[in-house]
Amino acid sequence: MKAIFLDGSPKYKDSNSLYILNGLAEKLSLHCEITWADARRSEVGNIAAAISTSDVVVIGSPLYVDSIPSHLLDFLEQIAQSLPRRHHNTHIYTIVNGFYDASQNHIAIKMAKIWCERCKFIWGQEMAAGAGDGAA
Repeated sequence: MKAIFLDGSPKYKDSNSLYILNGLAEKLSLHCEITWADARRSEVGNIAAAISTSDVVVIGSPLYVDSIPSHLLDFLEQIAQSLPRRHHNTHIYTIVNGFYDASQNHIAIKMAKIWCERCKFIWGQEMAAGAGDGAA
């Protein structure tokens, strides 16, 4: 199985999103060929091509103002425009880590679902993680 792990955090290091994605990747590494992408630095064309041939995309993102960060939204929009307009068998999974109450993540998750539908991907599942960043 081929998977893309997309880090949607604006942080360059020590992000909770990357921590969660790394933990998941560690568990799946024996069963998956994992390609890493970063919404801040990755080339849209390369990632769009990789996504179109992948079985799974896992998007890890923090909650920013009750939605996904703007740079990730822009990156996903560019991917949507770069994909060929056809049905894809790629499953999308989203992990959103936010404030203390994980239910606040529902808008960010809905944004990911709308992107999934627009790209004609298959929605897999979401995880809303609460408790936010432990840094004061």
